[in-house]
Amino acid sequence: MGFLGFIKGFSSVYRAKPRIRAHPSFCQYGHCYIQCRTFSHFKDHDDSVLPVLIVGAGPVGLVLSILLTKLGIKCSVLEKSKSFSHHPQAHFINNRSMEVFHKLDGLAEEIQRSQPPVDLWRKFVYCTSLTGPVLGSVDHMQPQDFEKVVSPVCVAHFSQYKLIRLLLKEARRSQLPYL
Repeated sequence: MGFLGFIKGFSSVYRAKPRIRAHPSFCQYGHCYIQCRTFSHFKDHDDSVLPVLIVGAGPVGLVLSILLTKLGIKCSVLEKSKSFSHHPQAHFINNRSMEVFHKLDGLAEEIQRSQPPVDLWRKFVYCTSLTGPVLGSVDHMQPQDFEKVVSPVCVAHFSQYKLIRLLLKEARRSQLPYL
């Protein structure tokens, strides 16, 4: 039988089926909305070619989809999870990421307004336990004037689960074809 015969035996399982056309819709899971339809529905009904398929609706995938849509490039995002986390994950956004968000219709300013006051998070302390000895500390806001020379925007303290919600809102506002 050999390997090719083995594969041919399963070919009926993987045979291409006609694509289902559907209008965009979202299912609500918690506080986030996730795509619940095929990715092939576009205004010009040309679903034979999708130039970009983004796997993962994390911060990078959502930002990439927003930027590509603004450039007029068709894309779609696939996410395996039915919902996004409601727990804090990554929370520090560096200057370069904030510069990208600055280009997304004021997203950087919205993050700056929504983050906790700078004095509550500017200094990171590293230790072995909550009561253990301090191994070191870093003040992320020093020197103040140097940061403005390096970048026009400031670093931010903003949890990833909140960032995902903002990016989804921006994606809807950008009128992405799959939203």
